[in-house]
Amino acid sequence: MAEIIQTSSNIFKLSSGEPVNSEDLEKQIEGTCHYVKYAVIKTDEEEHTVALIFPNKKLFSQPDYEKSLEEGCFCPRSLDELGRCMTGCLKMVNSDLEKRSVKINSASIVDAELSTTDKTLDTSMNVNKENVIEKYRAELLNMYGKNIPVNEEVYLIQLNATSEKVKNKNLRP
Repeated sequence: MAEIIQTSSNIFKLSSGEPVNSEDLEKQIEGTCHYVKYAVIKTDEEEHTVALIFPNKKLFSQPDYEKSLEEGCFCPRSLDELGRCMTGCLKMVNSDLEKRSVKINSASIVDAELSTTDKTLDTSMNVNKENVIEKYRAELLNMYGKNIPVNEEVYLIQLNATSEKVKNKNLRP
């Protein structure tokens, strides 16, 4: 795996010099599963790329059975079911990313809504990445191996080269 060098909030460079746009990765995750409303990618200097995933909660209460889902997916009705489904989706995303020497190491599905009120969305309903990263810092740190209590229900997905491990990490103070 190549070393990751952050050059801006949306662009990071691999040690090979190849630029990677985190917005492209976010759109790829969002496009892989229609139960994902928003995805935010974060990298660190130690080659870890992680994703905060925010579900489309409306679809949990009103599943859209008309959508054609990828093989192995189903219509999740809870965060646990979405977590199991997203594991397969993230494997597909990582498979595509292997060609670029980057992959997602872990993801947290956060049972929360982004909004203009808390400034995690701007007035155009686009993600304000810096505010999301600040607000969900504990969730990000947990993906980097910490064990910090969080207020929301979180489903943590750990992906690595030899195996994948999925566990429910509902840490509430």
